[in-house]
Amino acid sequence: MLCEKKSDQKTFYLDFVSQGEPKRIERFYSLANLPSVLGSDSFKQWVKEKFQHLSDQDEIPRSRDLAPTADHIVSIVCEHFKVKKEYLAVSKRGIENLPRDVAIYIVRLYSHETLADVGQHFSISKYSTVSSVVERIKARKDNDKILRKHLKQITTILNKSQEQT
Repeated sequence: MLCEKKSDQKTFYLDFVSQGEPKRIERFYSLANLPSVLGSDSFKQWVKEKFQHLSDQDEIPRSRDLAPTADHIVSIVCEHFKVKKEYLAVSKRGIENLPRDVAIYIVRLYSHETLADVGQHFSISKYSTVSSVVERIKARKDNDKILRKHLKQITTILNKSQEQT
């Protein structure tokens, strides 16, 4: 409590409440769409990284805010496959671009963005193309040992990067 002496606690509490709210707290609660975390940018990033594993919990309101960003996922995929980000936007009919397909699949899986939003990260204008890539990777991963290995390595790196700090 605010005071050790029980008889003075009410007085101290009333004094504390009468001081009003600091401007920062007042502004925070006046917002129409409240952010889920109050604090500095570095603190918010720490919370996001620390609790990323809860990002797909339907029972936790706004838990998707904890999910890794598409840019973060893309950088990990590029590093894993040793390709430049621009390569993930390249698509030629009949020619597989595994790094691109894996990046699209993982971004959709982890970031919970819409198909159209995922498409924007990869210069894809039709959301149905993103859906096709995701479904193709889902179907292949059960039978393709190399694909499973890539997915496991990338998601392990992604999870470790979210746990750091």
